[in-house]
Parts: sequence; structure tokens; C-alpha cells
Amino acid sequence: MDQAHKVDQLRGVPLFKDFSDEELGHVAQVTKRVEFTKDHTVASQGELGVGFHQIIEGGADVIQDGKTIGHLKPGDYFGEISLLDGGTRSATVTTTAPTTTLSIAAWDFSRLIEHSHEMTKKLLIGLCHMLRTSRGQPAD
Repeated sequence: MDQAHKVDQLRGVPLFKDFSDEELGHVAQVTKRVEFTKDHTVASQGELGVGFHQIIEGGADVIQDGKTIGHLKPGDYFGEISLLDGGTRSATVTTTAPTTTLSIAAWDFSRLIEHSHEMTKKLLIGLCHMLRTSRGQPAD
């Protein structure tokens, strides 16, 4: 996957909604393409998260407390909060087909933003947008 395609994929993530093309390019540089087999557990509820995954091909179920609560398809993502805080996963994510993700390790992302106040500010705005949306409030 070339750099331009990675930037286009990342543009759909609310956390990065205010990032410029140049900033998204920097984020794209730390992404890795990861392939998972069908029925692979990518994230486990209660375990520490180490990064972010955006589905490029395939799909996955989101399972919380043993109950399927959602299905992820290409363009969907998970792990955006653990990308920032390294906290525990709120759900288990298991692939339902061979799946390819665009993934970012938390330590790579941390190094990327640690010296950019502008990117950090935009991340905070993105988090606020996500919080408002989850509460049913207008995002903007």
C-alpha cells in the first residue's frame, strides 16, 4: 500500500480529523500492514492495548463480556484510545475472515507526536469530537 493510500485511509478516523495532509503523511509513515487469519483474536478485553488497527480488507466481530456487540468492516477501526493511553481493551476483537489492517504501535505514535504541540492539540480536539459524538451531542 503506497503512502497516498495510507493517508486516504487515515483521513476517515475521527481522531485524526483535523490533521493536515502533511501530518497524516507522518502518521502513515509509522503504520504497518498486518495480516490476520480468520478467527484470530487481535485484541482481548481486559488486556493492555498496544496500538491501533484500521481494517483494510476482511472483517471482525467486537465481543464484550462474551456477547457480540458489533461487526467491523473495511474502513472501521479499533484501539484508538489505547494508542494514546495504553489502557486495557474494552472489548475483544476477533476476525471473521482473513483480515488486513493498517496498524500503528503506541510507542511509534508516541515518538511521532512527542515533539509536535500542533499534532497533540489536534488529537485533543479529535478526542473531544469522539466524546461528543458518543454522547449524542453535535460534534461541531
